[in-house]
Amino acid sequence: MQPTFNLVTEPWIPVVTLSGQWQELSLREVLAQAHKLRGITDNNPLTTVALHSLLLAILHRAIAGPKNYTEWKQLWHKQNLLDPRLENYLTDWQHRFDLFAPDYPFYQTAHFTTRSAPISIRKLFHELATANNKTLFDHSVDKIPLYLTPNLAARALLTFQMYSLGGGNGTTSKQFGKHDNLADASLIAGVVVLVLGQNLFETLLLNLMIYYQDNPIPRSDEVEDLPVWEQEIYTKLTKRTPNGYLDYLTWRNRHIRLLLTPTGDVTHFYQAQADKLANTIRDPRFTYKIIKTNNKNKTNTNNKKFPVKLSIKRAFWRDSDSLFTFSDEHRSLVFKQVVKLDAQLEEEGYSLPANGMKCLVIGLANDEANPLLWRAEELPIPEHILTHEQLSRYLALALKCAEKIGEILRFNLQRLAELLLTQDRRKADKKKVNHLIQNWETEAAFWNNLELPFRQFLEDLPNHEATLDNYLTEWQIAVREIAISALETTTKNCLHYSAREMQARVKVIAQFNGYTYKLLSSPIRENAA
Repeated sequence: MQPTFNLVTEPWIPVVTLSGQWQELSLREVLAQAHKLRGITDNNPLTTVALHSLLLAILHRAIAGPKNYTEWKQLWHKQNLLDPRLENYLTDWQHRFDLFAPDYPFYQTAHFTTRSAPISIRKLFHELATANNKTLFDHSVDKIPLYLTPNLAARALLTFQMYSLGGGNGTTSKQFGKHDNLADASLIAGVVVLVLGQNLFETLLLNLMIYYQDNPIPRSDEVEDLPVWEQEIYTKLTKRTPNGYLDYLTWRNRHIRLLLTPTGDVTHFYQAQADKLANTIRDPRFTYKIIKTNNKNKTNTNNKKFPVKLSIKRAFWRDSDSLFTFSDEHRSLVFKQVVKLDAQLEEEGYSLPANGMKCLVIGLANDEANPLLWRAEELPIPEHILTHEQLSRYLALALKCAEKIGEILRFNLQRLAELLLTQDRRKADKKKVNHLIQNWETEAAFWNNLELPFRQFLEDLPNHEATLDNYLTEWQIAVREIAISALETTTKNCLHYSAREMQARVKVIAQFNGYTYKLLSSPIRENAA
């Protein structure tokens, strides 16, 4: 018999119920029970993003919208997704959601083979090692086969299509001939920001964009915007612009065919590069930063807009001012829409989640196609911060203050290391200085200890709208105390009690105090005017 695993009817999506119970549900069950579920969860946060992308694409396509705020509010007021349009859509297209269908396997290319041998299913996972690729956590080898059950294979396939890293050489397939070198998938470009509601229904609606000809990204006038499961396979490999938001949400980054064993598990697959994105697309879930760049003559500067990316050296909360800024160039389109929806609902006597919203920020840091780190951070969205520009400016100032004190801390750590390593009045070796600073881990302790106070500062910010200057001063003092504590802990635990080391300690702490007191007395708040 032909093997089958249909995502519409088979359990494969990991969810948590409102009572805290973990389950796996089918697509049909997740959408029908969205108002009864706390949310989607997975050990891999990238999979969480991929599953939300899939559900949003299905919703957009099934309801052919929402085309305007009125249609969105009608969905919101229902407080569930028990919509005949959605059920009919899943029924009509159920045959395209079969993971092992002979002609249209979900998110794959039927009968696809390459001249090279199939590769281990480990390649679908950033956290597992295979061949010579670098990995996040794993030290296993290809000689030990990995067997994936269909539910796990479906999640891995979906995640890989949205988060696969480029860098590999192209290959040749019977269907399409020579393929380009492997390219990054669409979501590698930045961190995805998901607005969280009180349940999965609210989360999906809060991230469901107003969808028509040019929103949230331009749609093609010549080709219908379709999700990947409704598309025919392109016979020519090209760089192309997405036909619209649904095409982009479900972009086929790789031609893939999963290979099933007689026992019903997946151990290997074929892959090659599919179409590449021709233009930079503004993902509505990304937040952006503006970077000034000099031209070759260095006479003029140009502003370039880049998605905020996950950094291995800094947690995202340190860049969270980009989430709440009032600049349309920076703010994610999802946040921009939430502000408008909140205002419209308020006029009708309703509101968005009563207990306040949160957002989930997820990304993958990488270097030259090697995964370095993934991270998921949950941040509160305090009431009014999206609509009161003064609050967003003071948030930016608070983060600026923390960065400045962090720079002072770094400078004094460098000075301490130089004093300890200097001999015979010769300059200390820079590599040894940096190595010593890294071993101390003082900066990591400072930023880790500052995260919880920052979250509290962010959450309480609207409550201090009338006394923002005083609140900012309190924050500056708290940041300085955390920094001096980290510095003193380093000198206590890492230094001996020789006269030379004690002199270096006294000199550096005095210098740190002088710089930070000067910072606290400077008129940094005037920038908020």
